[in-house]
Amino acid sequence: MKLLISQKHLKTTQALSTDEAMLEALNSRLLDIVSHAAAIDQPLLFVTGAPRSGTTLLSQAIAGYFNLGFIDNLAAKFWSAPDIGIRLSRMTFGMDRVPEAMSDFGRTKGSNIHGFHFFWMNQLQLTWVDDLFSDPVDRGVDWQVLGSLLGGIQQADGRAFLMKGYYPSYYMRRFCDLSPNVLFIRINRNLLDQAASIREARLSELGRDDVWWSMQPPEIYDLVQKSPAEQISGQILGLNRYFDRQSQDPTVRCLDLDYDALCENPKALLMQIGEFVYYSTGKTLSVRGALPSIAKRRTAENKIDCDFQRAIEAAIAAFQ
Repeated sequence: MKLLISQKHLKTTQALSTDEAMLEALNSRLLDIVSHAAAIDQPLLFVTGAPRSGTTLLSQAIAGYFNLGFIDNLAAKFWSAPDIGIRLSRMTFGMDRVPEAMSDFGRTKGSNIHGFHFFWMNQLQLTWVDDLFSDPVDRGVDWQVLGSLLGGIQQADGRAFLMKGYYPSYYMRRFCDLSPNVLFIRINRNLLDQAASIREARLSELGRDDVWWSMQPPEIYDLVQKSPAEQISGQILGLNRYFDRQSQDPTVRCLDLDYDALCENPKALLMQIGEFVYYSTGKTLSVRGALPSIAKRRTAENKIDCDFQRAIEAAIAAFQ
């Protein structure tokens, strides 16, 4: 059975709410509006990592410390005409908005950062989990058009730009081929802490820990048949291994960072990002200096019972 992709978990069918149906109709009408093609002429940063690794927190920190644009919750509603969404966001929230270091399992509100899921699913023509690991050109993805669209987003904002969203991370080389200004910033986290956080998300979002939640690794069809501990450990390690293979490509410009380092000394880590951008593109990100207030998350021992911790440790050892 083929599995459908959704924003957070695997599903079969789900009816749209009234608001969602309205947004679908609005974006269908906006498809007739053609954005002006533009080159990606400023740094375009993609933040990535496996679920609960700190991608939202890192994105918020980068967008607060550096003066760059990002997709917020208002702009994200205009996935068929993102330059319109960006202009409406600028008119509503202003250019100087700073995202708070707050989220609910990656979800944010208002002028805070958004993953732009529908945009990526539409542009990369993603419907089934299998699509993540197939050739996008075979699905009809036009990379030249996508590059021009991303350039248009950047042009509408007028600055370097940050994207927080996990679908581009499945195609790092393809995106890096679009422009020498495209960079990936990947964050990693202690495996046990990360596994505990994914289980917490499953329980909070889905009411049980044996239902899949969030990103899919290449091993997804095998993993969905296994225990929660095996699923979660395989999800993290499978994605990490997949991203490792991509980042080792010499054409991929990717900086690996650590979640604990972000929590302990965010300014040092953000300065490292600025150096990476300058070294990779020759361009300097302007700094506005807003640093996030980050309380380091509890350790996994305080989140999960001993039996589940042992099951995670055994599953990690078996997968590796």
